[in-house]
Amino acid sequence: GLSGTMHSPQIFGHADINNGSYVSDLDTVPVTATVATVTFNRRTVTLAKFRGYFGTGTIAATGDLSFAQGFGERGDVSYAFHAVASGAQVNLPAYGSGAIDGTADLVRTPPGLAKLTGAATLNNGSIPFAAFLGDSSAAATTSSRPPVNVALGMKVTAGKNVRIRGGGYGAGLDIGASGEAALGGTLAAPTLDGKFVSTGGTLTYFDRAFTMQSGSVTFTPSEGIVPELKAVAVTHVLNPDTDTNRNPYGTTDVTIAVTGRLPNPTVHLDSTPAGY
Repeated sequence: GLSGTMHSPQIFGHADINNGSYVSDLDTVPVTATVATVTFNRRTVTLAKFRGYFGTGTIAATGDLSFAQGFGERGDVSYAFHAVASGAQVNLPAYGSGAIDGTADLVRTPPGLAKLTGAATLNNGSIPFAAFLGDSSAAATTSSRPPVNVALGMKVTAGKNVRIRGGGYGAGLDIGASGEAALGGTLAAPTLDGKFVSTGGTLTYFDRAFTMQSGSVTFTPSEGIVPELKAVAVTHVLNPDTDTNRNPYGTTDVTIAVTGRLPNPTVHLDSTPAGY
């Protein structure tokens, strides 16, 4: 039942959803087999139950919403929702993909932004290198940007089998990562504070694959989500030098060191034996 006006509405009744589904450009993994129970009591809404399959994992949630001031220009809505993710699969083209375990709370007290807090661990995930390069990257398309702005206060952890992949600037990356960071700011202007270290992988520089020896990406909130990069990798190549006096081994180990802040790090090459 509906009565009143947009500025002073009253809603009575309940709604049950069974076998619902959803998919969007923001997250391309379908949400399926959704069940939910919603109760309307004058100027409040209670989400007594929500459960849906995000790929092969699940998200369950409960919460309340109040529209005591109504809707429209003078209206304002407050709410508080709590969610638990268990292996929930996501694929956000601009930010990465994987399976998420964790908890989250989405709370809004007018007139401020809603705030998302909690802790999440990403497993079996892939993060595009372009996600750290800002709006100039191909990933930051209009269709992939969030439809609403939300303040952030999440702890994010790279769990099992998380990799950073990408290419450009004459290089390609496929590097495993572990570590954690605090995600802050807003969806429109996120920040990270923390560090991730390499668990192995390859750095392709032009036409040569280098094996990672060590590496880290460090985030500071003042730089948004643009990291400070330190990486050392080695490749073993056949030596084209036929002068055995200069190199009696017939092979050369070439080391590449990449340091600095993206997107303009410093690249240094060295060799063993030296001089190449």
